[in-house]
Amino acid sequence: MYNAHIMKALFCTLIVALLAARAEGATSSYALACGSVFPINAAQLAATTGAFAKPPRVYVLSGTQKLRAKVINPRKEFPRTNVWCRWTKPFTPAFYPLMVERNEPHAAPEQVPAFCSVRAPALAVVSPMQGAPGTLITLHGMWFGTTPKRVWLQLANGKQFKCTPQKPYAFADWRGRAGKSCMNPTNGISSLTFVVPRGTPTNQDCVLHLLSANSEDWCSFQTTNVCTLRLVITPINAGLTMPSAVVAHEIARGVALNIVALQEVGYHFTQWVVTNGAAVIDNPDNAITRLTATEDCTVLARFTAE
Repeated sequence: MYNAHIMKALFCTLIVALLAARAEGATSSYALACGSVFPINAAQLAATTGAFAKPPRVYVLSGTQKLRAKVINPRKEFPRTNVWCRWTKPFTPAFYPLMVERNEPHAAPEQVPAFCSVRAPALAVVSPMQGAPGTLITLHGMWFGTTPKRVWLQLANGKQFKCTPQKPYAFADWRGRAGKSCMNPTNGISSLTFVVPRGTPTNQDCVLHLLSANSEDWCSFQTTNVCTLRLVITPINAGLTMPSAVVAHEIARGVALNIVALQEVGYHFTQWVVTNGAAVIDNPDNAITRLTATEDCTVLARFTAE
């Protein structure tokens, strides 16, 4: 079940998305985080409806400041009605107006009848919501930014453990390069996978923090002292195992577990083999032996035809 914070974040994300969609239908509204790309349409300018003869200068206005967004259309694609901009500034989440300066003789700055909404990251789903050191955890949500600044677990005593995001990331970047971004730069949908750090105390209630360039979000997380064991039989119909090879099993980390291989007629057991993760098998050549896992692992029960 989602905790209250995650449910609140999901609800708020959906409401904001609906409001943004309505706003875009009325005038123009661009939701942004660091790394977002968005289009500016020449027909939306107050003074003229002509196409852009040269790449314009696009700014986000904040009080007396105007910070420039990078125009990313290739120069050979001008003139054109739409220009695509890339936003890379760590602005505080809020609403800001846009301004466009045409890069043409005697062209005056024109304020687009639109605004942008710089968004804070919003965690919607954490899967799984608990895990032992070495467990892969995936965060889903909105507006993480194309690359996160920091992900960490904080214990009740205030001690923090830095989490390392796993690459390749889930999305292509604005250039179309696969695996370079943890956020879709055109719509803000985000996903990020990390490993629970080694040395993190187990059986602890923690706070999981995600820090982006704009802001941060958090949710509850629990470290556990279990890991996942998967048994595989080869050839597939050569025998059975205990525990069963049909499903994965959560087992106590660092505690010896009995494993048994039973051969079918026409086969004999050969060997246990750890194919993934970390585990120690007392006697790999015995059909009945003990296994001690220190992280998620996959163990192969090998049989040979007689």
